[in-house]
Parts: sequence; structure tokens; C-alpha cells
Amino acid sequence: MNRFHRYAVLFAAALCVCAGAAHAGPTTLKFSLQNPENSFSTNNGIKKWIEKVEQDSNGTLSIDLYAGETLCKGAQSWSAVRNNITDIAWIPMGMYAGMNPLAEAIFLPSLPFSDPMTITRTANELFEKVPALSRPYSANRIIAIYTSDSNNLVTSRPVRKLEDLRGLKIRTTAGPFVPMLEALGAVPVVMGNAEVYDALSKKTIDGVLASWETIDGSRFYEVAPYVTTNSPFGFSLFTIAMNRKKFDRLPAEARNALLKNGGMDGALWLAENFSLATRKLAEPLQAKGAVTVYELPAEERARWDGVAGRMTWERWMKDTLESGKVAREDAETVLGVLTGEKTL
Repeated sequence: MNRFHRYAVLFAAALCVCAGAAHAGPTTLKFSLQNPENSFSTNNGIKKWIEKVEQDSNGTLSIDLYAGETLCKGAQSWSAVRNNITDIAWIPMGMYAGMNPLAEAIFLPSLPFSDPMTITRTANELFEKVPALSRPYSANRIIAIYTSDSNNLVTSRPVRKLEDLRGLKIRTTAGPFVPMLEALGAVPVVMGNAEVYDALSKKTIDGVLASWETIDGSRFYEVAPYVTTNSPFGFSLFTIAMNRKKFDRLPAEARNALLKNGGMDGALWLAENFSLATRKLAEPLQAKGAVTVYELPAEERARWDGVAGRMTWERWMKDTLESGKVAREDAETVLGVLTGEKTL
């Protein structure tokens, strides 16, 4: 083979390599979700968020959704992301008590927020300006952090004033709702969500704290048809987290698509479309007479807050400082901003 032919062969091989790179397919990511495939928040929130990311990536990303805990259990999601079992996961951070004591202030009852967007904005500002808040989450790359809508009180008999709650056995998760329910005169019962319907049916418990999606999806209205809204039972914290090494290895266009749909803007979009939108589920339930909804008047809500709100905040502060994991300045800043008594 003469020199000309040798160069021609090398040039042709280089063209093939370039052509192969130009036509390489998108990077495929696995997204783990504990919620069912066709739940309201999955269809209206997570699936649409994935579509937005894929579209903004200009073909560099394809995201496969594994819903209903088909890839990993919800309580294992954080470690599954870190250990590369899944690339991305939607994670309810309430499952990780003690992991980030400062962030648990976001779960406190009686905070002065009426919707998930306003508390999500405040939470993101805190995460940006208080390094101690984000440090416990540094093992994974946080794409977005946002809250649920506020919890409703769902009961087997009407609750319209504080006195109606006294003595009722109310299912809750561990954490600040336990002392608050006790202060309000109720009997808190900690149990898994899967046990709640049966417990309500057998009258082992009288009620549960739940979002509209859970009321609808778990059919709690069949055994507890009374829903008290504007109650002080607060918000839950969610993250979309990604394996840090996997994120760093993505093409720039793919990383930018995730960042564009994360941060403050992505969090607010999720708070509106994943969380707030679940209120729409109340309308058909009311229309068919499945639930009776009662909104606590402002004066009555103030009674509940006065009995248990500040007490619960002070208890959180005491327990958090006694843990030795959090500096007083950070705890006072986070609690002060969330309760409206401080500004950043």
C-alpha cells in the first residue's frame, strides 16, 4: 500500500469514528420513584418534569422511569442513588429522621405558609444561604428540593373545633406532629401508611394526617369521610437527587437540562404541578358526596396554633441543640425564617 492509499484509509476510518460519535444515542438514566405509575402526582408532576428535561437536553438525555418501588424501596432511595443502583430518585426526606436535623424544621406545624410554593421558595433560599442545611445532603447531587402541600386532618367523625379533636386517635409519622397532637388533646398513633385503611375500618384509629392525593389514592374517604382543611399540620420535604459522579460525567448539554429544571425554578414548578395541583382531587370527591370538607376559620386555626404551635417549635429547638449536631446560630436562623420572625 502506497502512502496515498494509507492516508486515504486513515482518513476514512477517522470519518467513521466521527460519524459514529455524531450519531451516538442519548445517555439513558434510571429514575426511581416510590409512587405508583399512574398516581396523580406521577402523571401531573414527575412524568412532565422528565419530559421537560429530555426536551431541554436536545436529545442528549433519555430518562427511564421506574415507578412503584420497582427499582428500590422508598426508604432505600438515598443510598440507592449514592451506590449507583439508580441514577436519579424522587425522595421523601421524612423517611430519613436524624439525617439532617436542621431540615426537619421544614416539617414543623403551624408555620405561616398557605401553599407549597411559598414555603418551597423560603426553603430554597435557606439551603442557599445556610451551608449547614445542605451539607448533610452532599453525598448526592440535589437537583431540586421542594415541599408537599399541607396535610389535611381526615377523620371518621367531624372535627370543626379544638374540642372535637380531643381523645381521637390520629395516625401520624414520627417527628414534630407527635407532641403537637398530644398538646391538642389527640392521641398520636405512629404506623405505616399501608396499615391505615384497615385501622380506620376497624376503628383502631379515628383519623390520619394526609394529602388529597393520599386521601384519594388510598381511598381513605371510604372509612373516614370528614376532611378538615386549613389545619396546622404542615408540609413534607421532597428532593430529586442524582448520583454525583454520574451527573459530573454527563455531556454539558445534558447537565444544563437538569440544572435548568432544578434549583429554584424547578422546585417552584414541582411545588405547583406535583404538590399544589393535588387539591384538584377534592372536587370530584365532593361532587360524588364521598367527603365532607370543613375549612377551619382563621379564629379557630389561631386557637390550635396558640395551644401547640410555638410549643412544638420550642421543643424542636431544644431537642436539636441537645443533639450536639447543630450550631445555635444556624438553628435560630432556620427556625426564625420559617416562622416569619427573622429575614435572611
